[in-house]
Amino acid sequence: MNPQQPLQPQRPEEHEPAEIRGYFVQVPLPRADDRLDLSAIWRRVVSHRRMIALFIVVPMALSAVAVSLMRPVYQSEVVLVPADSQEAGGLSALTSQLGGIASIVGIGAPPSSTKEQTIAILESRAFTEAFIESENLLPILFWKQWNAEAGAWVPDWRGRVPTLADGVELFDEMIRTVSDDTSTNLVTLRIQWYDRELAARWANLLVERLNEDVRKRDISEAQRSMEFISRELARNDKVELRQGLFGLMQDQLERVVLANVREDYAFKVLDPAFVAEADDPVWPKKVATVAASAVLGLVLAIVAVAIRVSWRARPGG
Repeated sequence: MNPQQPLQPQRPEEHEPAEIRGYFVQVPLPRADDRLDLSAIWRRVVSHRRMIALFIVVPMALSAVAVSLMRPVYQSEVVLVPADSQEAGGLSALTSQLGGIASIVGIGAPPSSTKEQTIAILESRAFTEAFIESENLLPILFWKQWNAEAGAWVPDWRGRVPTLADGVELFDEMIRTVSDDTSTNLVTLRIQWYDRELAARWANLLVERLNEDVRKRDISEAQRSMEFISRELARNDKVELRQGLFGLMQDQLERVVLANVREDYAFKVLDPAFVAEADDPVWPKKVATVAASAVLGLVLAIVAVAIRVSWRARPGG
């Protein structure tokens, strides 16, 4: 019989840990360096205050000097409205009744000087050339190349002197602006020039010349129509046709009379051009220019400070 072996204590059953399933995202703990330290930022700004001030003051001073040396540009404007065409209604009604006769005579529509066509005349090359020539504006427009004492042009570096075509281009692109507000039916003519008195004078004079030009065009057209009607009357004996031609002749006569008696023929002036105030140029805007230079200097200062701080933070910096 084998000796009885000592009983060994039973160990509790060892259970394996349960498997945990899922997705885990490791979130790093915030470090002290990641926090926004306003006091540190302020200390850096204060430590670089001289450089920041330099970046702001210098552009402001330079812009102020530059603005003071610039020749100011002034603006004058005229507000216009198309003149009421009283003859348009009668002529339109008559031509609608005598359609065939009116088309033969060439008066199939009311007076041709509509607002769009009048604006086109104002902006046309021929009208601008005539205005520049009549007012002798080339020496004024290109004053840098004009020798007033000698009464002669000074050629530029290319050996060229200003021509009438150069004057028209400058007048169209830099001096005259025409805007048409279709919602109010108002037309605004703006003139910008260094001399504020000349700007106002040119604006008013352009409207006066425009009305005169359109007046002459309409009178000439009416006279040609009457000459044609007269020839048709001389060779036609039909009573109905002659009555219609007499009606068209009367309408053309009324058109000529109206063109001669109405002062503001194409456009009526609602607000004439006035001389601008000496301290109110449209360019340059002194306050806006200096303020913009200060903002630009501040931005450059922030960039410079950031670059300097990051450079010093480098190892061995």
